[in-house]
Amino acid sequence: MHWGGLVGLSGIAAVTVLVVSGPEVRRYPILETVARERLATTPLPEPLLDMAGHQVSLVREDGALVWHLGDAKRRSVARVTIEGDGASTNVTIDFNLADKALGDSPISKTRLTRSMAESIFAEHVDSVLGRRPFDAQRMMTGTAREIQANPEMLQEYGEAIDDQFNDVAKMLNGSMNVENMPVDQPIDGLAATRPTDGSFKPMTKSLEK
Repeated sequence: MHWGGLVGLSGIAAVTVLVVSGPEVRRYPILETVARERLATTPLPEPLLDMAGHQVSLVREDGALVWHLGDAKRRSVARVTIEGDGASTNVTIDFNLADKALGDSPISKTRLTRSMAESIFAEHVDSVLGRRPFDAQRMMTGTAREIQANPEMLQEYGEAIDDQFNDVAKMLNGSMNVENMPVDQPIDGLAATRPTDGSFKPMTKSLEK
């Protein structure tokens, strides 16, 4: 995610964004040991815990904290690299969402879903180190900016939703034996009708290419 520089007011720590080649680095005016302890002892936000089925483990590496989210078959990895710089700490965030983080749903493979998961984790880190409450609006603003810069993300997400509904329709049609389905009694003199094959129609694409 691409963040703009933030300057905290009213007791909130100032944050500086360093422009470098590669992952974005954020500098916080706190000691490395303090940053590490705050992040290690603060629970992850509920959306990430739900996605992981509340199966989360923390690995303390030399210069980094790594969270494993989910079981071995659908494990996402969130990494925060922490580097002390005098009285300040440089932090780099990397979030790798597993392809099956949301089960077999094609939605989890979209850039929008990955961006939202990364934004949630990034906002978590920033709020913990900035000693402020988690701000969902701030998180969504970052995702909205990325969508604005990459509008194809929204189309990809819409197509993934269509594909998911189409898969459900095919499954229902494949498992339904309409010949064995009971016909309801007529209501108010209207003849009851029997469903036909293909009653569950696949959705058309919601977004034009």
